[in-house]
Amino acid sequence: MYAQKLEDVLAKHYEARGGLAKLKALKSLRITGKAEIGGGARTLNMEQTVMMPNKILVRLEMGPGMAMVQASNGKAGYMIQPWSGSNDPQPADEPTRKQIEEQANILGDLVNYKENNIALELLGQEDVEGSPAFKIKAVNPNGTTTTYFLDVDSYLEVKSVRKIKVQDKEQEVEVRNSDYKTIDGYTVPMVINQSAMGVVVKLSKYEFNPTIAESIFDMPAKK
Repeated sequence: MYAQKLEDVLAKHYEARGGLAKLKALKSLRITGKAEIGGGARTLNMEQTVMMPNKILVRLEMGPGMAMVQASNGKAGYMIQPWSGSNDPQPADEPTRKQIEEQANILGDLVNYKENNIALELLGQEDVEGSPAFKIKAVNPNGTTTTYFLDVDSYLEVKSVRKIKVQDKEQEVEVRNSDYKTIDGYTVPMVINQSAMGVVVKLSKYEFNPTIAESIFDMPAKK
């Protein structure tokens, strides 16, 4: 019964986002916006560029000539952390690279779960801020567990809770999506709230299937 109901919920989720065929046709994405940190105490320009299945570049402008960068070309990852006292790129270790690459799954665990060997389980319903939502647990081959909450009326994702390991300690990262808009046939959130990290991302632009030079994902030479 649950397996059949899971398929029904997923089908309506795909339809709400623009349709399964349109979702699977998405191969690259660039989003632009602002990240508000500490309740708006600081606002940073943000850009994220993704090429499916595992190439990603995230850039946060920290100030003139300074940017925080996380990236992976699908084989190796790197980071630039200006607060460390250096603007030079540093190679990411394997666990960090995998965490960076997981962000490249722009379709989310609920779309290509069979192809990516992600196990899904429908756990019934649970209220999110007073409104009922379907609760779906996803476990990927790396062992990362994410629980997704889909509004029972819109079938869009309103919350996700991901369990990750940071320095051998398990932490939960909660993300809330809101202010959905339909752009070029895709229904997407314009506000992404990462409350545990004190970050609210307000997106201003989505570019679907832009032409991207793969070289942008490679680690640049140190200056």
